Amino acid sequence: MSEKLESSNHAGLMDLLARVSHDLRGPAGITSGVLDELESREGAVADAALLAMARRGLAGILRIAERLEMVAQLESGPLRIERLPTDLSALVTRDADEATTVQKRKAITLTCDVPSGIKANIDQRWLSATVLEIIANAIRHAKTSARVILSSENGRHRIAIED
Repeated sequence: MSEKLESSNHAGLMDLLARVSHDLRGPAGITSGVLDELESREGAVADAALLAMARRGLAGILRIAERLEMVAQLESGPLRIERLPTDLSALVTRDADEATTVQKRKAITLTCDVPSGIKANIDQRWLSATVLEIIANAIRHAKTSARVILSSENGRHRIAIED
């Protein structure tokens, strides 16, 4: 296969990933709105378990859409990193909560040793995706528990996952 054709095929695949990601987000947004409406109605408490299950499924779909878009960006050219001042403690805690929600069917105890107030200049999107995937993987493979540890020393930050 010629290099030009191979490059064209690769670009087409990356375009497909970006379009699939976009196409997943539309129905997911509608579904999210419907879930919001259902949760606001009388009797929603009786259906709380079903609504929570639907929210987990929707979060999983949105996570897949986000990852497809990120792969397309990685493969389409130079990676654009946007480092912004970020509360790293809040980011890691949020990702741990989301990973626990996504992996809800697995009865694993996840503890977080995350001191508050650790700040860093990071690209929130890329670091968050990485942290979420690593924590979700630890939960998937842990037998009984997993632990997220955030530490900071001399301006260097470390995120560790034990399972």
